[in-house]
Amino acid sequence: MPAIRFDSIKLDKLLKEEYSRYIGQALEDCAGLNDLNRYAGEFETEFSRYLRAKFCVVLDSGTSSLQLALLASGIGKNDAVIIPAISHPATAWAVESLGAKVIFADISQSDLTIDPDKIEAAMRKDVKAIIAVHLYGMVCDMASINRIAKRHRLKVIEDACHSLGSTLNGRKTGTLGDCGIFSFAYFKTLSSIKGSGGCLVSQNTAYKSNTGKILASKYRNNVEFKDPSFLDIMILLKKIKFMAKIEESKINIQNNYFGLLRKAAGLTLLKPLTGSRPMLMLYPLLAKNRDLLNKRLATSGVLCAPAYKPLYYMFGESKPDKRSFPVAERYFREALFLPAFPFMKSDEVSYIAGVIGKALRP
Repeated sequence: MPAIRFDSIKLDKLLKEEYSRYIGQALEDCAGLNDLNRYAGEFETEFSRYLRAKFCVVLDSGTSSLQLALLASGIGKNDAVIIPAISHPATAWAVESLGAKVIFADISQSDLTIDPDKIEAAMRKDVKAIIAVHLYGMVCDMASINRIAKRHRLKVIEDACHSLGSTLNGRKTGTLGDCGIFSFAYFKTLSSIKGSGGCLVSQNTAYKSNTGKILASKYRNNVEFKDPSFLDIMILLKKIKFMAKIEESKINIQNNYFGLLRKAAGLTLLKPLTGSRPMLMLYPLLAKNRDLLNKRLATSGVLCAPAYKPLYYMFGESKPDKRSFPVAERYFREALFLPAFPFMKSDEVSYIAGVIGKALRP
């Protein structure tokens, strides 16, 4: 079995001839910068239609999209933002880059997303927003988070970089709070070739006005906002037309993993929120002998994604007592993320499950 990576570009290889024809025709038709901007506008329209969002603005990365979301939400110097203890470092970095402060809340044992009870416990007078990260595609308890935000008059920003295609009661993530952000890094569900690109979406027309004012100058709070590359936009425009097939493929992969691993001793599989349908970027699980299992997978040609280091080790005004984050600490010790890229073959999933089964045998 050839090496199975968590960042396969299998779909791009399947579409390479279509990419070539599509980009070649676009260049032939292009007369200048305004035409290049037109393609960005086409993607924003297509992406909004896919999400059923009222508007979308595309940028060069998910990180800059989060910075824009924070600024458009009125977040600035000395404001505080509650974020999960586990996320990509860019979540905390984006907040601190604006002079704001991060406050950490532990994650849920069942799905690794931010725990609403811990949000309430972390509340302070200077808190102005909550970032709900749909980690690895698992869906946050948005009803509880939105209730907390309404009670304290806070903005809710969804970091949906991992969760494109995930739904809650039929609505797609990114459209469940005040605004949402996405990344098109090359290992994401919808990815560019260059590995860049991101966007902000919202159902609130006030965000369209706010983002328009911020982007008019390209600079705000020492942040430079850049457009995505022409190549990224053209690839995304072509690939988004395959989202229905990508969703079907990803759901089949998840179901195959669950069926093969649900009875495996020594593993804990995540439990999705009631009413949600996750579309997982990677397949997450917890294993008490995680490091040994990961080594066995690697020697068998299966390259898994590493666990994120808890953010409170790297960010924040002071270093909190890690005993305040028992679930995050368990995650850091035990989490493992299996490949789950679009159009992964069923025999690849079976092979991975077989390696895990052998590794867990007493």
